Amino acid sequence: APIAPGFGRAMEEAARTFRPDVVHVHMPNLSAFWLLRSRALTDVPWVIHWHADVAADTMSPGLSLAYPVYRPMEQALLKRAVRVIVTSPPYLDSSKALAPWRKKCVVIPLGLDARRLEATDDRSGGTVERAFPVRDNADSRLRLLFVGRLSAYKGLDTLVSAVDLVPGVQLVIAGEGEERRTLATLIRRLDLQSRVSLLGHVSDGRKLQLLRDADLLCLPSINRHEAFGLVLVEAMGCGTPVLATRVTGSGMQWVVDEKTTGWLVEPRDTGAMARLFERLGANRQLLGNAGAAARETFAHRFEIQPVANAVVDLYGSVTNGGEPGR
Repeated sequence: APIAPGFGRAMEEAARTFRPDVVHVHMPNLSAFWLLRSRALTDVPWVIHWHADVAADTMSPGLSLAYPVYRPMEQALLKRAVRVIVTSPPYLDSSKALAPWRKKCVVIPLGLDARRLEATDDRSGGTVERAFPVRDNADSRLRLLFVGRLSAYKGLDTLVSAVDLVPGVQLVIAGEGEERRTLATLIRRLDLQSRVSLLGHVSDGRKLQLLRDADLLCLPSINRHEAFGLVLVEAMGCGTPVLATRVTGSGMQWVVDEKTTGWLVEPRDTGAMARLFERLGANRQLLGNAGAAARETFAHRFEIQPVANAVVDLYGSVTNGGEPGR
């Protein structure tokens, strides 16, 4: 995490100049702890946007040692806050850090501007190269896509192993991360080089082209490090159905309306994932129906305007008589 010794002073100067009506704090975030020493923002209502716990069950050994120092300041911020925005009901229900403050929590999902999903070229103005070829009548392969950081908690080894069990499946993995070498080794060991591609980092334009071309966006994460899964919302906005996992306490199974906008499987269940791929490959109408439902769900639940309206309404409530947390 970045350390900025001058941040506190800069924040105080900005507060005195700008004189905010609300302070909106994103957590987890070490810089937010400067608020606990602020004098200029003492009488301004604080709204905390809680994106994820520093969860003990998913911590590295080093983080486990550091969290006892972090937690008192985290709890002090939550105590001082007037409201806490949480991105999904399951995450709120399972969060130990938020348990003492549930009465001040409100669920507002993450959202996206639909205009961001309309790009057709990269930033240089060139045409986006396609990872999936233009489909012809003879190409019936199921096209799977993963987009995100290649981290252990993403469960990509399960996804690759499931692809190995279903011959008529093509998988494209877009992203970089510490698990790339391990995944490349697994792909070679299973002799899947012709069906599984590691693209590395892709531009926003290419990512959107991938989302539009894929039959199914897969997010096979295995624990609550996957707090929400914004890429699921991106895919839904492109009219692409989604696959996620039933991770207890994650927002994924709230974002995905099972058998309507997509499907859910148990984490690390290679067999269930493979069976789903076989079924979808044999009945492509399921994919078409789910894609249409995904686009509709995005429009009324995750498009940025209703999400922004909910945040603005919350600001109004805390600046017009909202009581600070006790």
